[in-house]
Amino acid sequence: MRAALFAIPLAAAACTPDIVPGSYLCGPDQACPEGQVCNGTEDKMTGLVADTCMLPGVAQPFACTPKTASEPDDTMATGYVVPVPNTCIGTVDLGQGCMTAGDTADWVTFVAPSFCAALMVQARVNFALANEGLTLELWDADTNTMITGDGECKQGLDDSSVSRCLESVLVPGKKYGIQVKPTGDGNCGGNCAYNRYGVTLLFGTPG
Repeated sequence: MRAALFAIPLAAAACTPDIVPGSYLCGPDQACPEGQVCNGTEDKMTGLVADTCMLPGVAQPFACTPKTASEPDDTMATGYVVPVPNTCIGTVDLGQGCMTAGDTADWVTFVAPSFCAALMVQARVNFALANEGLTLELWDADTNTMITGDGECKQGLDDSSVSRCLESVLVPGKKYGIQVKPTGDGNCGGNCAYNRYGVTLLFGTPG
């Protein structure tokens, strides 16, 4: 669980002689009170960037290394193949991904279990608020067409991250692709055009 974060207006902070590091969330523009900078260090519990304002001597720069097991994954044809559960109901946590500056997309693909009479998938992407926004799409791999895009999740993780979700009925035995790509929003004019993210797939029955 993340440490408690306290939202204190920046105007009031200017009058405060001692600003506690970590008290402020860095927004999409990575704005911090005077004398602090946005921390790019990874949260060891969630794999996301901490997104808090810290003293310059404490904060760490953003850095991430794409998982070599899933690279290259910039197209649906080369997307990482997801091992789906051998039941009609199950969750697949794809772990942490890394969208580096200039990366156009990350893909994963999966074949819907053929032994299910009816099947649906709920997909969620979580990413840090302080860097470039990401979006999630479900594609039909056979026809190379998008089925649906994402929307706001009913419940996010916390105030320093963003969650986007999609839901769709699947055809058993059919191949699908999930695309994560940058939106261009919140990239600080190119200075924070990157992000870490996590993707979770929940398979179940419609209704």
